Amino acid sequence: APLRPGIASAALPAPGAGAAAGGMGTSRVLRRLTRRLPSGQIVLLTIARECLAGGTVSRLKVLMYHPTTARESSVFITGPLLETVFRGCDLGSSWSVMGDAVDAAAKEVADYLLPLIHVHPNGEEVEIRSEAVAPSTRASTRAASPR
Repeated sequence: APLRPGIASAALPAPGAGAAAGGMGTSRVLRRLTRRLPSGQIVLLTIARECLAGGTVSRLKVLMYHPTTARESSVFITGPLLETVFRGCDLGSSWSVMGDAVDAAAKEVADYLLPLIHVHPNGEEVEIRSEAVAPSTRASTRAASPR
């Protein structure tokens, strides 16, 4: 099939190339939503999980796309914060959580993360503010959300 102008075939990874090379295995979108900036412009947020070749989740990723400026910004959730998110969603330790378990709890994981995501008012960057939600609020939010 002919390539469309501006797309180089070398830039497109082969399906499953990450898993075959022993690197990252799969990536799956957990949730996509929009946020409105103070200026009225809209940005697209994507929450995704990334797995190692063995199937355990290695990290979560929040990607922000600003369609007006065509800029992307992302932040990875790893280490102690990843552990806190998984334990807060009753998924257990981040060392043993499999991608299928996170996919099954995608709504709960995304709902847990949404209050922690801060988009800068100018739409240039996104960051995680782990102090944004107090532990008591997290517990009441988790108890109130249906499974």
